[in-house]
Amino acid sequence: MQQSRYRIKLSEEQEQIKRKIKSYGYSYLEEYEKEIISYLTEGYFNEQKLIDEIKKLSDKRLENKKTQELNEKLIKLWGIYNNNFTKTDSLFLTEASNFISKNIDTLSYGQLQELIKHIKKIDNNRNTQAYINSFIDSHKESFSETDIKFFSTQTTDKDIIAKLNQKNNEIIGEKSLKSIIYKMVRNSSWNTEDEEYLDLHSEDEIYKWLKEEADTELLKMIRGALRIFQATSGNTKRESFGRKLYNCLLKIWQEGDTLDKLRITDFLNIVISAEEEKADSHPPSPT
Repeated sequence: MQQSRYRIKLSEEQEQIKRKIKSYGYSYLEEYEKEIISYLTEGYFNEQKLIDEIKKLSDKRLENKKTQELNEKLIKLWGIYNNNFTKTDSLFLTEASNFISKNIDTLSYGQLQELIKHIKKIDNNRNTQAYINSFIDSHKESFSETDIKFFSTQTTDKDIIAKLNQKNNEIIGEKSLKSIIYKMVRNSSWNTEDEEYLDLHSEDEIYKWLKEEADTELLKMIRGALRIFQATSGNTKRESFGRKLYNCLLKIWQEGDTLDKLRITDFLNIVISAEEEKADSHPPSPT
């Protein structure tokens, strides 16, 4: 579905709603709420964004429901262990094994480890590695590079390790300057792997991408990136990439035409120093 916006003339009732909403002064709103209020107060909304945000909300509620159901099952299982003296170790082992098999997709690794620890206390000879292998195989599609490095140390199964390596190669193959920067800006979050990946790129590579990228959201994303990457003198990967990004944008300002200069100073809000201005290879024509 194409992203679209609708504009309508507000009715008197909508104008009243608009005034009421503004009077409440909400400090925080969900994204879908912003679109609904935009429709009520301004007479337009972003249809695709509203659909996407409602889907996210639905997925989140479904995930919360699954988590609640899992916790209820866990409480019941642990009740065999900590409710009273009437249940046997064989019952706990059987129920714990069945529980892991049925819920491996939703269990966290910490929850699995806690169950394994108690299973081993009762039956140290039981093969609990099979549970770990099953967990890795079930969750591998959601793993990050850090997860893959960690879980590669948790198994010796050749098939599982091969699957982890394949997933790692997929992650590396999907990475690009554009994909990582856009993800960081849109999600307002990132990890050290993102910073390290970006800093692997030279200024020439970054400059080439900036000059050749035809995506219509490029400048908006770069403006967001400048809030994340500061051109400071620190030693972190993020600060290093920030200096590279700034230098590339400065080079575009120095070598570009008037429109490029306006993009850098007015749209991206970069302040050019007097010393940097001296290196301008395309100064404004005298009037």
